Amino acid sequence: MPEAARLGDTIGHSSAMAGLVAGTIIGSLISAAGGIAAGFLFVAGVAASCVGVGVLLIGLSIAVGMAAGSLGNMARDACVSAGASSRSPSGTITSGSTNVLINNAMLNFYDELK
Repeated sequence: MPEAARLGDTIGHSSAMAGLVAGTIIGSLISAAGGIAAGFLFVAGVAASCVGVGVLLIGLSIAVGMAAGSLGNMARDACVSAGASSRSPSGTITSGSTNVLINNAMLNFYDELK
């Protein structure tokens, strides 16, 4: 959960959305490539099932598909966290509540009348 905004804290914008979009695209490409490879292994396993190697190839296709999905998720999460951790400061909070303190600092408030 994000911290409360207090008097003197810096405010800014992160690149979390850009990280989310980039991570989703990269993760999807990794997962799609793994799915294609797993599909080829599965077809080869079905074709070779009478030889005895088919079961091994089908099992390998499942493992490749699961690994590709996991790798895609890890790539997406890495891009999202990198985007969320980058923040460009755009100012400092200059007003706060006089009677509400968070860690001995005045809580920020929005005054609609200003």
